[in-house]
Amino acid sequence: MTKLIDLEPLRMALQALEAVLVMPDHKIPHDILRDSGIQRFEFSFELTWKTLRRYMSIYFGKSEKHTRAVLKLAFEMKLIDDIKIWDVFLEARNLSSHEYGVEISEKIFATAKVFLPLGKEALKRMEEGLA
Repeated sequence: MTKLIDLEPLRMALQALEAVLVMPDHKIPHDILRDSGIQRFEFSFELTWKTLRRYMSIYFGKSEKHTRAVLKLAFEMKLIDDIKIWDVFLEARNLSSHEYGVEISEKIFATAKVFLPLGKEALKRMEEGLA
């Protein structure tokens, strides 16, 4: 299959998120680590669903406009496995834009840790489709 999509930005975003998530708390104050992780989760999640949208449009001729519809289509196309957990990621992403309390921040940071391997899996499936 001819490569019509560049997956490198997504790979780099996920690597940036991983760099924060594996960093020990004693290296940097937890609140700074958490806030950095949340920021990286936000852009990694956004780039993941937008890359899925572009990938499905190019390679399957299917396109959706809204995030939930894109995720549902990605599930149907077997690019992601568990639509319910991706809804959790979307909710966490939306919360991160509107809520700023410590408790919510900790919850979003924990969600980012769950997101990372599934974001990497979605990337892997897109790469395999290009092979």
